[in-house]
Amino acid sequence: MVTKKIANLREDIMIEITAAAQKKLQDSLIENPGKSPRISFSPGGLMGPALKLSFEEIQQGDKEENVDGLHLIVAEDVSYFAQKMIVDYVKDQSFEIEAKEGMICNEDCASCQGCNA
Repeated sequence: MVTKKIANLREDIMIEITAAAQKKLQDSLIENPGKSPRISFSPGGLMGPALKLSFEEIQQGDKEENVDGLHLIVAEDVSYFAQKMIVDYVKDQSFEIEAKEGMICNEDCASCQGCNA
């Protein structure tokens, strides 16, 4: 996998953005003026929490970083549970965010009400 840039949001969080995701993010920013790519949790389901990328305004507690010229936002709860993430784009589909080393979960986060739900 080709990575464009690695940003350190906190000492223990690393984010890789693939070349495909970098290009799509730049294109998507034109379609979403005033908003930034934000990594957050999707509502929990049978498989537990899933990471998603959407274009939103910053929310209280979010972490911000500029990655190779892109303004990226990470939801506060994600910054505590996902240590290393890869942002990729699957052609003509969607962004995919993988927690490279899994997620740290004590089964009481507000995002999913338990990783083993």
